[in-house]
Amino acid sequence: MRDNSRFNLTRLLICEGAKDKSFFANFIEKRNLPRFHVRTTNDKNDSGGGITKFEMALRATRLNRSFNNIAHIILVADNDEAPDTNFNNIRDQATRAGFQVPESELERSSGRPTIAIMMLPLNKVHGNLECVFVEAARNADRTISSYVDQFAALVGADQWTNSRRGKAWLRSILAVRCARDPFIPLGSALNDDRDNIIPLTDNSLDKIADFLGSYGSL
Repeated sequence: MRDNSRFNLTRLLICEGAKDKSFFANFIEKRNLPRFHVRTTNDKNDSGGGITKFEMALRATRLNRSFNNIAHIILVADNDEAPDTNFNNIRDQATRAGFQVPESELERSSGRPTIAIMMLPLNKVHGNLECVFVEAARNADRTISSYVDQFAALVGADQWTNSRRGKAWLRSILAVRCARDPFIPLGSALNDDRDNIIPLTDNSLDKIADFLGSYGSL
């Protein structure tokens, strides 16, 4: 796979899939953060992306004729229920693709381009991208959020793993808060200020903004 698009920025963020890309693209704009190219790990033959495809995405990036314009790369993936295992998986893939890698999360590697790995949720919390948005969605409407909590408890979803519980909770609040489209995709919800279901300015997302801002400025 070769990435033939031109890199005219010095910063690149590679994430797992389309909803991640939608979040970061909108988040960077909404927070007025330094600009990044935002790409996913998928290729034209496989729209799924995923955590196992960072090596392929990085190799494609290296083959791009404008690769030398890239000074900094951030790789973003979900912790799921195995934060250390998933971090090491990303780290190993970047190594196989020929890049110097950091020892720890949110640490900058040496070399050019530098590599940093951001695992979500931050601080090795079990979960996924959906879990990142739960607090922001809760703060946007605490009354409906309390009803979603009750529903989750009634059906036993509050006993699921963090990853499954976060997805179920977020899907539930998207459905009940977006009357015009209860099936609204997560990416669309992140790009829609009309219903303000997941406000990207919520302070629960500040640490992600701080990291992106500081990484881009160095």
